Amino acid sequence: AEKKFSQLKELTYGEIKIGASDTITKHYLLKYIKNFIAKYPDISVKVTNRTTGETINLLKAGKVDIGFINVPLEDDLLDITNVVNTEDVFVCNSDWIQRYQEPLTAHEIAGEPLIMLEKLSNTRRVLDEHFQKLGVTLNPMLELGSLDLMLDMAKVGLGITVAPKSIVEQDIAQ
Repeated sequence: AEKKFSQLKELTYGEIKIGASDTITKHYLLKYIKNFIAKYPDISVKVTNRTTGETINLLKAGKVDIGFINVPLEDDLLDITNVVNTEDVFVCNSDWIQRYQEPLTAHEIAGEPLIMLEKLSNTRRVLDEHFQKLGVTLNPMLELGSLDLMLDMAKVGLGITVAPKSIVEQDIAQ
């Protein structure tokens, strides 16, 4: 027992269970998970991909040790620490950009074919709330659960989507 406790304390034995969305896992956590596994090869890493709401439920049920979620979120039962600030931007392919001479207003954006995350996602909730404050209701043409799929659809010209700027900066530069 003493040996096992020592191994747990020294990170030479054990398991960590992480909850996070596909987007957070792919674009933010992947390099950290890779480095952790290289440094602590005997620690088993389990990643469960879920939405923010589902990740919170997993945390509360004790099914994951740590969750990486999209904020803002307030919950007295959770200790929330901001680790990355992101800026969301609207993106479309180059054919669409040529149609616009000036930045679009909220009303104009709402009138375009939008490709957005499902209503249950925290990112979508925040975006809907922001537009509601501006007196605009968003009615997306397509609602998906995958940022990567949304970006693929925007790239082929199906409409406009929203994504973290840090994820699309290279595509925007091209």
